[in-house]
Amino acid sequence: MGDTMAKSKFMSSYMDVLKNDYPELYKMLVQMNDEVYNPEVLDEKTLKLVAVALVAGTNDGTSIKMQMQNAINEYGITKDEIMDVLRMVLLINGKPAFTKSVGILSSL
Repeated sequence: MGDTMAKSKFMSSYMDVLKNDYPELYKMLVQMNDEVYNPEVLDEKTLKLVAVALVAGTNDGTSIKMQMQNAINEYGITKDEIMDVLRMVLLINGKPAFTKSVGILSSL
């Protein structure tokens, strides 16, 4: 498990800066990423849905869109499945994070 997620390493364009200017820190983050995206019990699709929910709770539109696009394109996750986790965002994080995420999802 973890192979698909490990291949798509990082979504931040700033990781190239770390890779070039701080290679030891970059190496540490790669190792941590590989460990996190190597679940022991959950399947990769479920783990990706957790990632979508977590980032939706941050109310960061750019990150939400990137995670949702990756979920749909790389994991075959449907908009209905994403909507299921967004309901949890409404309950836990509130209406602003939920409505922003629903708007982003509808634009994909």
